[in-house]
Amino acid sequence: LIAIAMLLQALRRFFTFLGLVSGNIMVAHDVLSEWIGLAVSVFMLIGVAGFGVFLQKSKKSISENEQMLKVLVDSDEKYSYLFENNPQPMWIFDQKTLAFLQVNNAAIHQYGYSREEFLSMTLKDIRPEEDVESLLYEMVRLQGTYNPAVVWRHKKKNGEIIYVEIISYPINYEGLEARHVMVKDITKNKLTQDALVKSEERFRLTLDHLLEGCMIIG
Repeated sequence: LIAIAMLLQALRRFFTFLGLVSGNIMVAHDVLSEWIGLAVSVFMLIGVAGFGVFLQKSKKSISENEQMLKVLVDSDEKYSYLFENNPQPMWIFDQKTLAFLQVNNAAIHQYGYSREEFLSMTLKDIRPEEDVESLLYEMVRLQGTYNPAVVWRHKKKNGEIIYVEIISYPINYEGLEARHVMVKDITKNKLTQDALVKSEERFRLTLDHLLEGCMIIG
């Protein structure tokens, strides 16, 4: 619209020039000049109004983008807070290299490693050596899938072996294919259960021996 107004303004100047050259067309020039002037004013007003609408829409779009960005930042901050302060040990690891990418305070407390130590390690470093092969096989099987509760043995910094229940699911972490892991220490329950199983086995063996003795005597 502004371009049209500029064209009309140029025509007005052209007819003004013609009016100066030939007095015979002065009247026609004056009428046409008035109409062109009116058209220029109208188109200029429409152009300015349209530009104003464009600016308002642009401001609204920028405002909406800023609000969306704020929501994303707030969401990320809430996630980070919940992750760091969750009483359940958690970490995020790179599914290709098995390297720790992030670890929360509960995991640091339970395993005895500092955050810097964790972030320089891989999942293989917290497994007993004899369990590493099973870990690598499990990682191939888990590609892109949710992993329900599975029991593993983990090794703490002091060498203590603990039994843990692992739940993990795939996520995208800073462009990497990663997994978010939640860990539950079930060592006490596992040892109690194992002790109960051994006690039942001893009782069954003792009972078998008693029954064999009774049969011999009989």
